[in-house]
Amino acid sequence: LREADRLCERGPADVAEAAGAGGERFLPRFHQWLLTNMDRLHVREALSRDEQLRHASRILRAGAILAVGDELHGAAIHEAMARAWGVPAGAADIIRHALVLHADHELNPSSFALGCVPSTMASPYAATLAGCCAASGVKHANFSAVMALTGATLRGEEPAALVAAHVATGQALPGFNHPLYPKGDPRATALLDDLRGIASGRDMARIDGLLHAARSSQGLLPKNDFALAAVTHLLRLPTDACERIFVVSRIVGWNAHALEQYSSPLLIRPRARYVPD
Repeated sequence: LREADRLCERGPADVAEAAGAGGERFLPRFHQWLLTNMDRLHVREALSRDEQLRHASRILRAGAILAVGDELHGAAIHEAMARAWGVPAGAADIIRHALVLHADHELNPSSFALGCVPSTMASPYAATLAGCCAASGVKHANFSAVMALTGATLRGEEPAALVAAHVATGQALPGFNHPLYPKGDPRATALLDDLRGIASGRDMARIDGLLHAARSSQGLLPKNDFALAAVTHLLRLPTDACERIFVVSRIVGWNAHALEQYSSPLLIRPRARYVPD
């Protein structure tokens, strides 16, 4: 633990070194940083509450540094992201809203997977890595398909044709119809409303055109990943900004789940019932 405490004071160059080459994508670099710190922190007995909080804070700081690509220089995370990404005036608040809205989402797959790990008293680095691994799956926090859809929309492709082409494949339209929100994902509503106050008329009109086509022809409503993709495109953020924002935001929720689990004496151990064919 003394080594871990000392590492809390290390700077962005040391975070980058532990995370591997700078040319790699954000999430694999963060995975590597977590793995490196799992090796350095050998927990032989339960961490104290202060130690749990210190490591959770360190994980958030490292994730933010890797997402921004530089030291935070004392700024809030959304301000550091806005500065590093050169967003237009007023857009830092949209990034802040995105971070707040994605910090937690009850027992989604990554939070559930993560929660099992601290129940064994494994380290916060191991727990956070479990959440990241679950989030890396194409059914959870994969933004490539919705980024492609919003990109095609903003290039001027006909919204009705885009919706029809996806429907014809028999697959869900990327970024639409969250099963928990039959009346619409409130996270998407909030972020899209933010964008309407700052984005250019033509680009926002194209996004709204796709929303109208999806709803009028198929009854489809946008969910959070569509809104994050729209934010990324309209604010001219890095192409993987959705992933960076989502993971940095969710580090907070994941570690809140871990802190809660550390305080419980129970091991998460679901039962299975074997049913013969």
